[in-house]
Amino acid sequence: MIEKIEKGDLLINLLTEMNKSLKKITQKISEHTNTHETFSFSTAGSTSFHKDVHELLSLPRGYYANSMTIFDIGGGFTFKINGENEAITAIKNMSITNEEIYKIELIPASVAGTAKVRFGAYIERN
Repeated sequence: MIEKIEKGDLLINLLTEMNKSLKKITQKISEHTNTHETFSFSTAGSTSFHKDVHELLSLPRGYYANSMTIFDIGGGFTFKINGENEAITAIKNMSITNEEIYKIELIPASVAGTAKVRFGAYIERN
């Protein structure tokens, strides 16, 4: 009887560890986007746009964008993702994928034009 309990406990421990590992693996698998929003803005000004991505995409709390594509740079702009210190220069057709994008700062180059940036996210639907 004692031997059966020890084997049962060992099996439960093994299954628990396998379940934890499986959760970690599934979190690392990239998800396709199933909701999108394109944000257009003037690059003529000098005022930065600070956007909370879950509000921009009307996402439920706890969700984030996992892709960003720059369709048009207008007169040019730089951007920062999630409060990074270094700004990245936008390039037409530039894509960022498999990232957890919570916040975006778009910094116009003060040159006339209209920039278009598309964000995508995955929302689990039941």
